[in-house]
Amino acid sequence: MTSRALVLLCGLLTAADNSAELLRWLQAEGDYAGAAAVYRKLLAKNPESAELHSNLGLMLHMAGEEGRALEEFRQALRRNPSLVAANLFAGVCLTRLGRSAEAILYLDRACRLEPAAVAPRLARAQAYIGTRGFAAANKDYAEVVARDPSNAEGWFGMGITYRSMADALLKRSPQSSEASDYLQRALDALNRAIALDPRSERVRLILGEAFRDAGKLTESVEEYKRAIAIRPNSAAAHLGLATTYWKAGETETVLPALRRALELASRDPEANGIMADLLVRGGDYAGGRKHAEVALAGNPGLDYVHLLMGKIYLAENHPEMAVGELKIAGRSDATGSSYYLLQRAYKQLGRDADAAAALREFERVRKSAAKP
Repeated sequence: MTSRALVLLCGLLTAADNSAELLRWLQAEGDYAGAAAVYRKLLAKNPESAELHSNLGLMLHMAGEEGRALEEFRQALRRNPSLVAANLFAGVCLTRLGRSAEAILYLDRACRLEPAAVAPRLARAQAYIGTRGFAAANKDYAEVVARDPSNAEGWFGMGITYRSMADALLKRSPQSSEASDYLQRALDALNRAIALDPRSERVRLILGEAFRDAGKLTESVEEYKRAIAIRPNSAAAHLGLATTYWKAGETETVLPALRRALELASRDPEANGIMADLLVRGGDYAGGRKHAEVALAGNPGLDYVHLLMGKIYLAENHPEMAVGELKIAGRSDATGSSYYLLQRAYKQLGRDADAAAALREFERVRKSAAKP
């Protein structure tokens, strides 16, 4: 609490009529801890007030004390379960604490109590995302923008949830027409969001990624450049730009963006994975291995980096180590390259039957990929 606030607090706390004035001043100053102290004094005189518990919870929430804020909201709801703010912010606190499934129970109640309001729906959508319930979150975001077409957060939420729904479909079926439709809807929603909030780095980043996933690489590059113009030291923006260049096969243009991303975030798994790929392609297996190991330490789920490690082990004449990496890479292999390398590793180990089986799997995947 600031010294000025402390003087005011000492002078005004004895007079209940002055508390509202002090609270307005503290909140205007952003001194939420000081405002919480005022509410505690008021609660000492009226401990059964649901509204005072709720207001104290809100000040603690604004001060970043989510656990203590949650307890105050629960105290308020024990006394009055119909308080919209207490239900809403109890849900927000739980979402921030990583307890999204619990949050939805409170946010459902807030939505029922105030069906015309957008804030409870926005909060519930965030909680649904925390449980990977992207379709339910998308429905809430759609309701928000139907009621308030100028709500940039609602359009942004629609964009990211459509993208997540498309990703889930593409993992099951790379040629899914429904996924293509979701990607286009994501682009449409994100374009609405950026029109409403053109200085949003977050929207530019997601829009760049959505354009890239839709195969619109020129548009993707432009969005990442706009994100960099908004925040020049954004590691995510430089990495996004590098990733688009990499997927476009532009090996010369990728390096400046990638090096900048690594300067800003040297341990980033994706940045190290892309650098490993570029080095291995250039024949620098030692350098590629260094970056691949950093990438997998940060994210073991990068299957393309496991494929790179398989190539590196084969080049270093360690076929037994290559086998393990290539088996992992095979779980998401849509081209068959991991199985082709796997049959080479098995041949070097003298495991002819396994080599023949790997070659058959390579041919199966290749035929499947060739189907329209």
